Amino acid sequence: MTDTFGETLDEKNSKFKKTVYFSTKPGEYVIRILDSMETKKFVHSLGRAFVECLGEDCPICQNNKKILYEHPEDYKDVSGWCPRRSRFWLNILDKADGIVKVLSCGPQLIEDLKTMSKSIRNEQDERIDIRHYDWTLTVKGTGLDKETTPSHRFFGKETEPEIGDQTLYDLDNCIIKLTPEEMLDVFNGASLKDVFDLRKAKKAIQDSDSELASEVRAEIKSAVDEVFGE
Repeated sequence: MTDTFGETLDEKNSKFKKTVYFSTKPGEYVIRILDSMETKKFVHSLGRAFVECLGEDCPICQNNKKILYEHPEDYKDVSGWCPRRSRFWLNILDKADGIVKVLSCGPQLIEDLKTMSKSIRNEQDERIDIRHYDWTLTVKGTGLDKETTPSHRFFGKETEPEIGDQTLYDLDNCIIKLTPEEMLDVFNGASLKDVFDLRKAKKAIQDSDSELASEVRAEIKSAVDEVFGE
């Protein structure tokens, strides 16, 4: 394993497919990590989902700044406060069903994995690739009280992950991205489903307009050729 586990992944798998997320209800799970590094994004929790922060163009951050300015002492208690948080994504193999899934988690789990993985070494005192042994995740609680505790399952022998013909996810495509207008809609109560349905409807109209414009251009060209042709 490289010493850069716990940093941000820059190179992604390019193949896109519908994401299957790893569900962490209370219980114990055995997984195999399939990425040497995690993907990190800053997000806001909107509509029961994590939505990527838009940085300088983020209307949620702009609203947070206004709240912080007007309520410097109790800003966290003000309605509308929606902090920016770091969130991490990893390709993992769910050993229960042998399916590649995406694990979304907070910084504490990543830090625990990063710290514990440093102690896994071979006889030459070299760090072992984190993808070459399993982990047990013990989940307790739900919602904001959820705690996930990892423990390694390295028993002195490295093994390659067996995923068959499954491909890893492009983690950048697994993160919800909205326009500033869409973020405000969700922030004000619209569901993500409504936002995506509206996005599809707009695209269908644009495609229809584009097709109509092509037909009009073809008719004009035909008329011009008829007048000025051979």
